[in-house]
Amino acid sequence: MWEDLYYRYGMQHWMAFDSVAHWATGPSELFKQSSEEVQATIFRELMTGTASMCFALSEPDAGSDVWMMRTVAVPDGDGWRLSGTKQWMTNGPYADYALVFAVTDPSQVAARSGGLTAFLVATTADGFRVDSLIKLYGHVGSNEAIISLSEVWVPDSNRLGPLDDGLRLALSGTTLGRLYNAARSVGLARWALDVALDYAEARHTFGQPVIEYQGVSFPLADQATEVSAARLLGLRAAYLVDQGGSAVKEAAMAKMYSTEVATRTIDRAVQTLGGMGLTNEMNLSHAWQEIRAVHIADGSAEILRRLIVGRLRRGDRSL
Repeated sequence: MWEDLYYRYGMQHWMAFDSVAHWATGPSELFKQSSEEVQATIFRELMTGTASMCFALSEPDAGSDVWMMRTVAVPDGDGWRLSGTKQWMTNGPYADYALVFAVTDPSQVAARSGGLTAFLVATTADGFRVDSLIKLYGHVGSNEAIISLSEVWVPDSNRLGPLDDGLRLALSGTTLGRLYNAARSVGLARWALDVALDYAEARHTFGQPVIEYQGVSFPLADQATEVSAARLLGLRAAYLVDQGGSAVKEAAMAKMYSTEVATRTIDRAVQTLGGMGLTNEMNLSHAWQEIRAVHIADGSAEILRRLIVGRLRRGDRSL
């Protein structure tokens, strides 16, 4: 669905992102590990689209190294008091709930063996604050936020997953995110390729369509081949997940490759259109900005390559 939406509409209709919720902003299988109270209330709101959420894992000093996390959750009656700062919260300025990861056992965190727990926090709770927006690409607004929590009380029923096992929950979510981003990348790449092909057929120079020039057509052929390969990588990863597998390596491969392919394809589309490719009218620059950010979201290409090699070294050689 994500691939199809982005292929059909590109970046011309920005609601495509929210019409089928990303796991970090809406309902997902992570809620299988939530309490009956959460499923009857928060999950129902997310399913009906009357509420949205954000994923609060990263911190100013804890990005890819989550063991540097400083946000803490301290037991308080039949709940917890959360304090700390989170950064790069997509949908953070607007979310109704935040899935906040916090240290519940410092000794396990110090040993890098566990000790992190996930909690659903209402953004209207006392002590929850959006401190600032993180503005990107010179835009005047932003979908990214820095948030802080000061002694925010959360009932234990709002805990997701087992105590001290939050990292496993987060990693299962990022695998889904990598699949989504692979689909988004393939969809935008297919859209950009169509834009370039249509323009190259319609635009004439020196008495013939510009697609007749190999300098224009051969690079488009290369990109079509890469996009097809990226699409198959994503479909295979999704198939493995459907069969009950984790597909950690495959989702990493799909996300890494498809984002790089999409960047090359959109850049080639801009080059094919010449000056028109830079205009707001064509939306290609917006597509490039979207994909450039996706290069980093849910694991950068460098992190994913490290993950893939690690899985290969541990004997996961299936291809």
